[in-house]
Parts: sequence; structure tokens; C-alpha cells
Amino acid sequence: MIPVDLPDEARLPKEAHAELAWSGSLRWEMDVYWLREAIGGALEGGCHVRNSAGEAQVDISLVGAIRSEVKLDPQGRLVLRLCKQAPAGAPLFVRVHACLTRGMTGEIGAALETRCSAELGRRWESLPDGATLIECGFAFTVDGLALYDRALAGDWRWLAAVDPEQARLTEDWLAQTLRQPARLELHMPTLDRKQWSRRGELLPGLRVEACEDGRLRAETVDAPRAVERRVADACLVSLAGGRIAGRAEPERWSLSFTHRRLLPAAAEAAFLGRLLSAYGFSPDVRAWLEETATAGPREALDVGLALEVAASALPAWSAVPPERSAAFHQALAAVSAAVQSALRLWIPFIHGGVPERYQQPATAWPVLAYAASRIFRAESPTELTWDPLNPVRMKAVFGSVTRNLPEQLDRVEKFLRAAGAQQTAALYAPRGASRIVERLRRDPHPFRSLLVLESSLMGELVKAANFGRETNDAMRGEHSSPPRSLLRFSNEFAHRLHGKLRKLAGEDCTWLGALLLVEATHALAGALGFSSRVDATLRIHCPNGCPSGCADGAHLVAVGTR
Repeated sequence: MIPVDLPDEARLPKEAHAELAWSGSLRWEMDVYWLREAIGGALEGGCHVRNSAGEAQVDISLVGAIRSEVKLDPQGRLVLRLCKQAPAGAPLFVRVHACLTRGMTGEIGAALETRCSAELGRRWESLPDGATLIECGFAFTVDGLALYDRALAGDWRWLAAVDPEQARLTEDWLAQTLRQPARLELHMPTLDRKQWSRRGELLPGLRVEACEDGRLRAETVDAPRAVERRVADACLVSLAGGRIAGRAEPERWSLSFTHRRLLPAAAEAAFLGRLLSAYGFSPDVRAWLEETATAGPREALDVGLALEVAASALPAWSAVPPERSAAFHQALAAVSAAVQSALRLWIPFIHGGVPERYQQPATAWPVLAYAASRIFRAESPTELTWDPLNPVRMKAVFGSVTRNLPEQLDRVEKFLRAAGAQQTAALYAPRGASRIVERLRRDPHPFRSLLVLESSLMGELVKAANFGRETNDAMRGEHSSPPRSLLRFSNEFAHRLHGKLRKLAGEDCTWLGALLLVEATHALAGALGFSSRVDATLRIHCPNGCPSGCADGAHLVAVGTR
């Protein structure tokens, strides 16, 4: 036995972030989702099968609010316990590296890493403060104490091959979290009846991409229309509404939206924070954004956000009441409020991350005024959004802009000063809000165009709601004629949205169509009594030198629910 001094409380790690490095095996299973159009415009799960399975070796590094505790057990072993610090006070950073094995491709590895980090983020959020992460007893031998030193420094990668005489593990949260196989999803393109008969010819021309939500998508190489097709797929899954038949399991089909972009740290604090509040993320994440913004210039961070609505909400599109009923108006009024709120969150976020766009205030001011305007609360069946041609309505809109614009300007001014654009920042001083509103009153066209866009997008969702009800009625035999093709309607829906969103806020924002469907589905389900929630996952890639001190390749991972 080797004498050793038991560390006292003052000698244990006290950093806001402590690292836990771990290695182990992770089983994975892949499901293939392949919709096809059937007779009468219905959809069938032409293929939902377990395509492949395997096991991968994963190296995981967690950097978070982790506390170390040391004690002696009754057998005289030195016991090291890592637990979630109470209160946490800091977000979680995760680095997952999946070693490619036989049967795995780089895309599968990327999807596995994303799924694994998101699952760790969800489990971490649900852990109570003080919960045990790892607990291990070490023998008072040369080898045992060497392992103890490694563990105290955060290195637990030796666990899989350890001699139990030297170190005996009593609890391993990571191993328990990753015990169940990771379920990967490969989503194939939706095919009409003619394409389905030629599916064997189409397979060689597909490319597979790992998305921000951990899904794998197989698409043709027609890149310019890829985003439009994703919006069409989102519309298709929404309107299928739990009626996907065949071998598909309806509860496995969910509606999702993903977005990824590079943002300067100052832009994250100024604009991303509002999104995180809306989707229920922890205040710790927003505090970290503020810390990052004030730490001085650093390279832009890679931000990815994924939203998902469970399958339990999808049947709402088939249960829409008749158009002229009071129930229809109430349901679509809820959808309108959700869509308006989403647009007021996302349009400033899209516009906000590029300082150069503020050099033209004639285009930036209307965006800020739109974000400052209050949403329209539908009072009559004929109005679901603001009417830009109604003087009474426009007076009310500008009144809300006058009250709320200083807050928007303050956020932009701080962002521009942090970005070093001092002269441009002067154009957005909050004290100039009344002057900006007066200018927009004299030339309201750019501001009105955003209200027109809002009304037009809501009109498309009304069409989708009516189409979903008509399709449901026809499939129940209430109409003699078959409905129009779901696939054709979804493609037309996406194409119309592309025409409306392709020049929004200085870029092609067709991808917003999928977001609007997520928000509309959640609101419609709530209004009609269906179970629904929006699960959100945030991943921010952290380059070297982040304030957290995390290693290269790590991501801030956080989850939210609304």
C-alpha cells in the first residue's frame, strides 16, 4: 500500500467548466423512409425498413459545469465522483468523434456524431443538479493512483480496458445514456407513381447529406432546387397527417426544420438571443453569448438550429373544420399569430448578421420597423393579417412601431459598434426612432411590402389547410372524385413560396417555408386539441480560443422546448 494525501476541498477543480473525456462503443441502427404516391392522391410508406445496423467506437469530450468529489469507501479505496455542479451556471460543450468502421460512410459518421451530441444535450438538461456522472474507486497502488490522476484531470478514456483490481467503476452516466442504439434516418426523395416504377434507375444519381438534425437526406444532384424540394417534403409530411399507410409507423414520421449559418459573435448576442428565448433555451446559453460578444474580436461561429414537431401534431391538418365555420376562423387565427411571431423573429435574424446590410438604411429600417410592429389578432373571419391598404389598420401598425422601434435600434446600434462600424451605428441610435417612423410614413412601400408578404404567406397556409381537409374527406369517401395529387400540391406550394421568399432580406430565404410549416402545425394542433410541442436543438461550433476553453471541434449543445 502506498501512502497518499487525500485531497481536501480546496485542491479539487473549481473551474466554471471541467472536462470529461470518455471512449466507448455505440450501436446504431438506420431506418429508411421512402414515400410514394398511391392511387387517389394518397401516400404510402413505400419503404420504411431497418436498412442496416452496426457499432462504432466513439470518443466523447464533455466540457461543462462538472464538480469533483473525493472520499474513502469502506474497503479503503480512493473514490472519485464527478457530478453536475449545482447550480450549473454554464452551458454544455460536446465533442463527439465516431471512428468509421466497416459499413459506415463519412455521412453516417457525421449523422451519428450529431445524434449523439443532441442526445447528450437532452439528457444533460434533464439531469438534476448534483447528479452523479461517473463514480469510480481506485486502489492504493502505483497503477491505481496513476489512473486516479488521469481521472482527476478529466481523462476517463481508459475505462473500457481497465483492470478491476486497479479501478472499479460503480456508476457511468455516459454509458447508460448511450446504451440504447442511436437511430439514424435516411430520407429518400418522395416519388410519384411513374417515378416509383423507375426507382431502380434513380438510385445511382442520388447524393446523401447529413443534416443539422442528424437525419440523412438522399437527393438528386439538382442543387438549385434542393431547398425548394425540402419545403415540398415538409408540406407533404404535414398534409399526410398521420395517414401514411403501408409498412410505415406513423409515430416515426415527424416534421422538422434546420438552419445553419456563420455569425459574428456580436450578432449572436444581438439577434440569436431572441430566438433562443422564444424556443425555451436555458438562460445559461444566452449568458454565454453575451460573454462571447464582449470577449473581443474573434472568428465567426458556426450556428445550427433544428426544430422538430412530433407526429402527434400532424393529423391536425386533416381535421381542419369547414372554411366558413367559427372553428375554422379560431384555428387559423392561432396559425396566423404563430406565423407572424415567427417572421418577426427570423427576418431580423436573417438580416442582422451582416454589418454591410446596415449601410443602406433605406432597406434596413423597414426590416426593423416590421420586427417592432405588433402581430395582428384576427377579429373577423375575413381578416387574418394586417391589411396594408386600410388606413385605420396602418395607423395602428405605425403606433406599435413607434413604441417598440427604440428597442430594435438599440440592439442594432450595439451590434454595429461591436463590429467596428461606428459611423453606420450612428444611423441606428434609439433617439432617432421617431424620425425613422416619420420617414416610413412618407414612403411606406418597403415596410408595406413585408406586410403584404406576411399576408401572402398566410394565404398559402390557408390553401394548405383547406386542401388537407378536402383530401381527408375524399379519403373517407365523402366525395366521389379523388383529390388532387398530394405530391403535386406540395410541389406547387413550395414553388409559390420560393417566388415569395427568394429575395427576402438580401438572400434566398425559401428555406423559411419549412419553418412556417413547423410553426403552423404546432399552432394548428394546439387550437384543435392535438398533442404538440416544438423540440429545439442548438449547436454552435467553437473554434480554438472560446471563452469556455473547450477543445477544437467541440460544439455548444443545448436543447429547448416550447
